[in-house]
Amino acid sequence: QQEFAGYRLVLNRLAPNSPLRLWLEQNKYKSVRKKSMSHLRLPASYEEYLQSLPPLVQNDVRRADKFMSELGVPYKMECRRGSITDELRRKYSHLYEKRDTDTTGGMLNTWTEKYSRRKFNALSAACTRESNSFNSCLYIGNKLSAFTAGFFDLDERQLFMRKSAASMHYAKHLTTVFLYMQTIKFLIEQTDFEWLDIGDAREKYRHCLGCEEYCCYSYEIQL
Repeated sequence: QQEFAGYRLVLNRLAPNSPLRLWLEQNKYKSVRKKSMSHLRLPASYEEYLQSLPPLVQNDVRRADKFMSELGVPYKMECRRGSITDELRRKYSHLYEKRDTDTTGGMLNTWTEKYSRRKFNALSAACTRESNSFNSCLYIGNKLSAFTAGFFDLDERQLFMRKSAASMHYAKHLTTVFLYMQTIKFLIEQTDFEWLDIGDAREKYRHCLGCEEYCCYSYEIQL
């Protein structure tokens, strides 16, 4: 307030249990909007998780596993904690921009927009450049075919996935299912995470993964 009197402070997507959100509510600040998000409580075993999924999703998982095993080319999964290389970040950007081009026909992706996303996106940096970044990558024939990127909280109990993309070269739906299921399997078997936060709840597949819906809160404060 001393340095920026007259400005408007915008605080987006505060979690329900955020200490900052609780402080704002106690001091009579009101949320201007809510955003529906989704998260998954990780069970004790991967088999338990599989059995909890609807039959149609279980069938998709079997199809994805079969598709990968019958590709005829080698594939591998990599899960990484911490900062990733600049080369891998460039591959992410290419896959992400290709996804948007396929979706919009390329009409919205000017060079400036692409450069801004690659160099100045704070969320991208949190997902790829920090000690608490977490990335899972699917390579098919030694080429990056799908990825998901996020970061975990300070208690290392919750992982927030916020960036993902898959190549259209192979069956996109099946490679995405395979990537998510293998990532969830890794988290259950190799980490102590209790929750996986997958973001925007409006996308149908997040509910198919067994996610629960919750709301984040946003505030606009006149200084």
